[in-house]
Amino acid sequence: MNQDMKYGYLDETYETICPLGEQDIFLAKNRDNGRIFVKKYVAASVIPVYEKLIAIRNEHLENIYDFAAGEERGILITGYISGISVQQYLEYYGVFAEERVKDYMADILEVLGQVHALGIVHRDITAGNIMISDDGIVKLIDFGIAREVKKEQGKDTVVLGTVGYAAPEQFGFHQSDARTDLYAVGVLCNEMLTGKLPGDGLYNGSQNMQKIILKATASGFRPQMKCEGHLPQKSESRNCQRFCCRFPVSAQEKHGKR
Repeated sequence: MNQDMKYGYLDETYETICPLGEQDIFLAKNRDNGRIFVKKYVAASVIPVYEKLIAIRNEHLENIYDFAAGEERGILITGYISGISVQQYLEYYGVFAEERVKDYMADILEVLGQVHALGIVHRDITAGNIMISDDGIVKLIDFGIAREVKKEQGKDTVVLGTVGYAAPEQFGFHQSDARTDLYAVGVLCNEMLTGKLPGDGLYNGSQNMQKIILKATASGFRPQMKCEGHLPQKSESRNCQRFCCRFPVSAQEKHGKR
């Protein structure tokens, strides 16, 4: 079956029920088995990204079931997540506790590590693109503006990203890479803790967490893939320790020394 035929097959098989609040995203029902899914119409250029992502098996990534590229756009079928986005949580309930933020971000960083290993950058990690399912599982969704890193390319050809979360390279200065997503994770942590972007109000809780946010959003920061320099406390959960390992803070920094 060629891509145009597959596009038509998927579009017909997954019957639209209603829009899900965003343009080109719909709740859909599989005509064959009655199961509920999400049907998205995406740029055809992003389909190669999903061809790679479908190989990832991680509960913190939205389930990708099928896709096809048509003549003008692509179609994507993903699992329906019953839950709430981080953005909705902030609107309804207010900010998160620090330990909970560390737990959630450790899980997001785990799946981002797998995504980056495939040479893919999400480029739009925001409070609206992180879901918390009804059973408490945090999930990364919406790779609609994701791209594959190209070694020979000096900068992104198209300027995309969400204002406030977008790293400097997303404005055409350099090519997006793993640091782009880590920058957004730092911004997201601050928003989850304060309800504000770092520029509007930096988190003033624990010094260690504040330094992590500053390090993630610093120009030229390179993600740490091994646990070095962090001094875990006995009270920290395993996820909290995994999170802090990605943004190591030395003993001198931890105690405010230079």
